Amino acid sequence: MRLLLVALLGMALVAVSCGGGGGSVSMPPPPVVAVSITSPTTAQTVQVNATLTITAAVSGTSNTTVTWSVNGVTNGNSTYGTISGSGLSVTYTAPARVPSPATFSITATSQADSTKSTSVSVTISSGVSISISLSLSTVTTGQDGTPGSVTVTVTRPSGNTSSVTLTTSSVPAGVNTQINSPGSSDIGTVIFTPQAPGAPAAGSYPITIDASDGANVAGANLTLVIAVVATLQSTINTNLGKGGLLNTFMSTSFQPAEWDYQFFNNNPEPGTTTLNNLNSQHIRLQPVSQGTPESSQNSWDFSTLDAILNPVISVADKSPESQLAVGPSWIDDPSTGRPVTPASRMMVNLNGYGVTFLQLQPANALQEASASAPLKP
Repeated sequence: MRLLLVALLGMALVAVSCGGGGGSVSMPPPPVVAVSITSPTTAQTVQVNATLTITAAVSGTSNTTVTWSVNGVTNGNSTYGTISGSGLSVTYTAPARVPSPATFSITATSQADSTKSTSVSVTISSGVSISISLSLSTVTTGQDGTPGSVTVTVTRPSGNTSSVTLTTSSVPAGVNTQINSPGSSDIGTVIFTPQAPGAPAAGSYPITIDASDGANVAGANLTLVIAVVATLQSTINTNLGKGGLLNTFMSTSFQPAEWDYQFFNNNPEPGTTTLNNLNSQHIRLQPVSQGTPESSQNSWDFSTLDAILNPVISVADKSPESQLAVGPSWIDDPSTGRPVTPASRMMVNLNGYGVTFLQLQPANALQEASASAPLKP
């Protein structure tokens, strides 16, 4: 009987050691610690001295305790706000003033695994917005140093006496800017003064004026005009021009050609009126291309030239001067490529008006031959 029990026990041991395919039993991996903020789930803007409830959750461990920090400081401080309470749900109290930077993070870190944390972004606002308006949309200054100014009016809620500072941007080099900030009042001014000499080129420049109370910024745009300055005097400055007359060195010229001869036809007014107002002396006509009336020897076509000539001789001093800018090719000597008999000057009379025609002398001609010819055949 004793031998039979021993035999059965041995068989049972063999069955246990060989059954089920054999091998060791594997243990499951430890759970991964995870931290999340369940409320709020998005970035928050908090006014100064206001509170915000923040709730976190921890999984993967039985130790669900977290450490709270504000901008890297455990439980925060007076600059960025403080955390009150403990555990997974706490209350954040914003500071009394807007810090710099005004946006930062509040973080919950697992005490079971300090490498696991989560954050929510918070921006501190004063809760008081401002806006500005300008007295002018365009400020005009002069290249001679004449200044221009604009008044800046600040609009803010009742009771807000924060100091407001003005700044400018995109002011061109060569313009001095004097800024009178409103401070705790509502009115400020900005004065733009071009340097003289050294003012920028005449033109329009976009300028931005910003106002800040330390927590909020408002802006407005304007156009700064740098103007050319002409001084009018009651007496003639005889040191300018010749005896003070500008027409001694000013010239009005036309180049009649097939691409522009319709100018006065297309612009009858104010074309001739504007030309007459110039009070030009000896207006120059410089026909080129098909504006040259003699297209070939003894072949004349005045239609292109007359379209400009007739309006010109009706205005100003009625004594235009015509210059042949480019001689027609038919007068060239085929062997040399030079004009054969360049006419130096032809005095003619057209409808009672004196018209002077000049033919330009070729640069390589040895002498100038004079000739005369009628204006029209």
